[in-house]
Amino acid sequence: MSFERELIVALSSCSASLITIVLILFTKRRSGQIRHTDCFVFLTMILLSIYALIDGINLDYADVCKYTTLLSVYIFVRILPQSVNKWLIRMVVVVGLIESITALSQLCGILNSNHPYFLMTGHLSNPGPLGGLMALSLLPTIWLIKEEGDKNHRLILIIIGLLQLVTLILTESRAALLAFFVGVLCLIPIKKYYIHHKVRVVLMVLITFICLIPLSAYLYNLKRASADGRLLVWSVCAKMITESPIFGKGLGSFAKSYMLSQSSYLEQNSETASFDSASDNLYAFNEPLHLIIETGVIGVLLLGALFLVLFESKNGISRSVLFAWIAFSCFSYPADVFLLLIIFILFFATLPSKEVMSIDVLSIVKIPGVMTLSIILLFSLHVFSIYKNLQNGEVDCRQAMKENSWLKNNESFSMVCMLPWCNKSMSGEDYSYLKQIIPSIVTYNALAKYLIRISRYDEAEEILLKTVWMAPNQLKAKYNLWKLYVDNGRESDAIKMANAILETKVKVTNSFTINAISDIKKYLNDVEKK
Repeated sequence: MSFERELIVALSSCSASLITIVLILFTKRRSGQIRHTDCFVFLTMILLSIYALIDGINLDYADVCKYTTLLSVYIFVRILPQSVNKWLIRMVVVVGLIESITALSQLCGILNSNHPYFLMTGHLSNPGPLGGLMALSLLPTIWLIKEEGDKNHRLILIIIGLLQLVTLILTESRAALLAFFVGVLCLIPIKKYYIHHKVRVVLMVLITFICLIPLSAYLYNLKRASADGRLLVWSVCAKMITESPIFGKGLGSFAKSYMLSQSSYLEQNSETASFDSASDNLYAFNEPLHLIIETGVIGVLLLGALFLVLFESKNGISRSVLFAWIAFSCFSYPADVFLLLIIFILFFATLPSKEVMSIDVLSIVKIPGVMTLSIILLFSLHVFSIYKNLQNGEVDCRQAMKENSWLKNNESFSMVCMLPWCNKSMSGEDYSYLKQIIPSIVTYNALAKYLIRISRYDEAEEILLKTVWMAPNQLKAKYNLWKLYVDNGRESDAIKMANAILETKVKVTNSFTINAISDIKKYLNDVEKK
């Protein structure tokens, strides 16, 4: 069993909280500034806590550890003197360099990729997040080249920047290229230049927007199938927002509700929707949409507050990286990539936003801060031990879920534990657990087969009908539904489904589809001979 992501996140939360506790205890008292960024973090904590109390929470505890890590990192960076900020920026550049060398080594065949279909991923799971990381690390490299006075250091930075740029281009990530473009624009002091060259600035802006039109068309056609897939996802997301616009669907609810919403959307729009774009998916590919789906109006307020903080802050590398991150998040899923989240919080903590007041913060928050971080530390250790036991096979899935009901919200647990459980179980008593599996084409097909084995045919049919519409151009759910009708003597339904299978424009032909279509044709021939 593999719970690598969960173990890393829990261990990171332990480490970050422990280091921050030590820093709070041993940092000398000094006057500190309360900034707008601090107010935003505090506001976010308060609003999401109130929301969780009112509407409930569907988060896996590993996700809770992820957010406690971000909080610890933010506090840690804010306690550090500002003179350290430049070293934090250099650290991001080094991370980008390591990932660039790793990715290029994978491309050359020296190292193995982390994905069966992509040659280069770095230490991440996909070229998309790798491209985002390259864009976000290349911007600080460019800034350091500009700031660095030593020629030798500048030369080293130029070489690093070229490696990062080559890797960025080779990832073919359109979202990452757009993010880099946005970040570069934010580095340019347009306001200062506008005062002396108003006409030139206006012309540059107009030319940029004119160039964006053919560029957008080119990027769309570069990976048209991928672009169409995102358009479908965003259409489904828009529908999800209209279903619960005020309070949202709940924190952590997206993965458990998206595929069911896609199924409903494609069924209702069967004449106009593109079935070719439909597939298994647990991402919104747009973090603002994701936030609004889960939190409703609160998400809108938080996004508005974030943009206010960014726009009123001073121009610089932190603001540039943050705007690039947001641009990338509009077409990808950086909130699900732990390293990219850490980069966001690092630059948000170093953002030179306006000062609200100047007080001795440490003396006020030392005791409650240490207590809170200590609770986070113990909680993270508990979560780490649970996933470590699962990883080592020291506890079975049924026992783990009985003792920790929140595991049902974890995607890894759903695929690694619940799916095999679903495929093997013959006990009706397991249904109370297995019905909580995260919906997808794979898991719902397995759940339907389990229901058939325990003779709950009506529920199996209901599950399969939903699964059919999750991706209408895939055959497995239709084939399983056809077999259900045949085995239960429902000939008219079986014939109808058999014809639907033959009319399906199969996206990928493999041994299963070939054998399935052969079985269907044989069945129809046998029916005609009766």
